[in-house]
Amino acid sequence: MEISRPHIEFLHNAAQRRRAAGDLVGASVFLDELLRIEPDHPEALLSLATIQITDNPHSAAVLAGRIIKHTPNNVAAWTLLGQAVSTLSRADEAVQAFARAVQLDPNDANLQSNLSVALMRAGNPWAAVDAAKRAMTLNPKLPEAYSSLGHAYNVLEMSEEAISAFKTALRLRQNFPDALLGMARAEQNSGRPSRAVVALLRASEFSRGRHEYLASLATAYREIGDLESARSASGKAAELSHRPSYLASNAIMAEQYDPEVDDQAASKAAEIWGAHQIAMTRATARADSPANVRGDRLRIGYVSADVYRHPVGWLGGGPISSHDRAAVHVTVYANQTAADELTSKVKSSVDAWVPILGLDDDTVAAKVIADDIDVLVDLSGHTAGNRLGVFARRPARVQVTWLGYFATTGLPTIDYVLLDGYHMVPGAEQLFVEKVIRLPGCRFCYGAPTYAGDPAPPPSLERGITTFGSFNNAAKINNDVLALWAQVLAAVPDSNLLLKWRSYVDPILQGRTRFEFAKYGIDPQRIKFDGKTEHRDMLSQYSQIDIALDPFPFSGGLTSCEALWMGVPVVTLPGTRPVSRQTHSILRTIGRSEFSASTPPNYVETAASLARDKNRLATTRRSLRPEMSNSSLCDAKGFANRLEAIFRDLVRLSR
Repeated sequence: MEISRPHIEFLHNAAQRRRAAGDLVGASVFLDELLRIEPDHPEALLSLATIQITDNPHSAAVLAGRIIKHTPNNVAAWTLLGQAVSTLSRADEAVQAFARAVQLDPNDANLQSNLSVALMRAGNPWAAVDAAKRAMTLNPKLPEAYSSLGHAYNVLEMSEEAISAFKTALRLRQNFPDALLGMARAEQNSGRPSRAVVALLRASEFSRGRHEYLASLATAYREIGDLESARSASGKAAELSHRPSYLASNAIMAEQYDPEVDDQAASKAAEIWGAHQIAMTRATARADSPANVRGDRLRIGYVSADVYRHPVGWLGGGPISSHDRAAVHVTVYANQTAADELTSKVKSSVDAWVPILGLDDDTVAAKVIADDIDVLVDLSGHTAGNRLGVFARRPARVQVTWLGYFATTGLPTIDYVLLDGYHMVPGAEQLFVEKVIRLPGCRFCYGAPTYAGDPAPPPSLERGITTFGSFNNAAKINNDVLALWAQVLAAVPDSNLLLKWRSYVDPILQGRTRFEFAKYGIDPQRIKFDGKTEHRDMLSQYSQIDIALDPFPFSGGLTSCEALWMGVPVVTLPGTRPVSRQTHSILRTIGRSEFSASTPPNYVETAASLARDKNRLATTRRSLRPEMSNSSLCDAKGFANRLEAIFRDLVRLSR
């Protein structure tokens, strides 16, 4: 029976009324019925795709594609397609969709702004800046344009420029949550986490139900030392999230900073996350050809967002660059926009450098399969920029996690974790779903920059006052740490403490920190602060401190290596958690276990006795760099050889 045009119009109008009233379910019912009668009705397809964009972006993308098939110049359909595939983390496809929309309507400022966001997510921040500026030119009063510009500047670590852009966006729209979110990130990157907290509280107030603002708020609270508020914000974010795996991963990482978290509970949370990830992941078909272990080159793939001047770059770049190219084929799957001379060095030393930022997990997994990788190595764990979703698809014969993380990933598809005996206490294997492989020596391999100057004499020899110091991330400095450091300062009355990190320029954090010391009878003026400086200048500032104090339970990794390289002894307190034993492992590897304390009182005595013995302090200052240089900690070629031998054995076992 032929359906009359008035009936179709009735269904469409009814759907529009339901949608305008906020009844999306009712609107969908009318639209489904309309499309059953007339499957290619463009307005109905567009309306239904718009409704589904949040909760079912895959369906929205399919619907937009159906419109484009019949009306290829439909700007609204291309825009909706871009939004849908962007939500699905298919950034390259989003760029193509928005670029086509811009091509069809180049004078639409909103389209240029959308293109800017897509370009940023696809790893092309400078092109994103250009697109945002075109949007601003077309419509100087469009707040989204300035917000897009600010986000691009954030990626480029141009924080002050980002703040300026976000301020303009907020002048145009006072309560603009997206601009507040970007402003918070810029303020935090500039060392002002308390301002980030204020911006995120505003964003949360005006966008109730948006988990991303609460998740960012938890991070900002953590950086000013307010762990209780951080836990609360993180819990609320998890309750609201439509992406529980993403937020749970952030929470798993955050637990490593928290002294109140039980190790078993943290491990269980990661295991639950891993099981959920596998349940939500489509299996990837991989043709298992015979492994390359009979004279062929072993094919290793490293997956990282951090191959630049980052702890992963400084502690792993050497071995990755030192593989035997005749025996090993090395591919780096780079999920990053940052690049510097360390990036260039690694890039020139491997067989293939494959950018994967903006590509979805299925696409990256397909690339790994096509590259016939024998051993795929995760260098991120649950840290920012990780691609654990790729590992969940098991695209490689053997999958390993190493270096960038310090606990279990929780993923049963990752077979092994590379640690070392010093990182592990008896029974710690139970905290991992992966099989633990103990590397000889330390799991780190430090490569110092060529611009690091020679170690300077202890400053106390000239000043007569001992300066303790920590250049660690402020988020590691919890109240338990401050209480123990107060005991150190009390045991050495003629001493002060220098805390250096980007956020220590924040007056709120300074006040909170000095208040904690005052509670234990320490004159707040003995606590000195310094913010972010260039890496070269930061290294030279080790000449200002005599002894470095290591935090807990999240101990230093790269920070401890740098202090020791500059001749500064580091006093540490290893616990049961592997991340608490990073400095301990470094010290044991270079033969300086005397700086690794067994108890809190021993920590205080170790630091105080070293401060009292100026001759020992001066001798230690001169000895540390040669001791490091001559140890396995700085032997990149030897480390690479050991990795190759281990990886070959693992591939043989997998056959």
